[in-house]
Amino acid sequence: MTISWTSAKIPVCPCPDLPNESNAVKPFDIAHPVFLPLWRRIVTVGVVGGWSLFELWNGNSGWAVIFAVIALYCAYEFFIAFDPKAYAAKNAENTNDNNKDHGNG
Repeated sequence: MTISWTSAKIPVCPCPDLPNESNAVKPFDIAHPVFLPLWRRIVTVGVVGGWSLFELWNGNSGWAVIFAVIALYCAYEFFIAFDPKAYAAKNAENTNDNNKDHGNG
């Protein structure tokens, strides 16, 4: 397939290397295998919440609210809606994708 502008012919590539819907990274999808251990989830929520308090202490209420919302979202995802099976499934999926990329699968 080509696109024609005046006399120029530009080939159009279907770009098979771009991610499709099944393996595209979703924004705000924090169900990553790195967060499977409890201590990492606690540290993440603590650091983000602490940064929110730091911003509030410095008088930056806008940034404090932003980081507080992020900390609350992380706390909800990590402790209330947490499903270890989803994290393990993503880990297995990532492992299979890595093996295919390196010719091992």
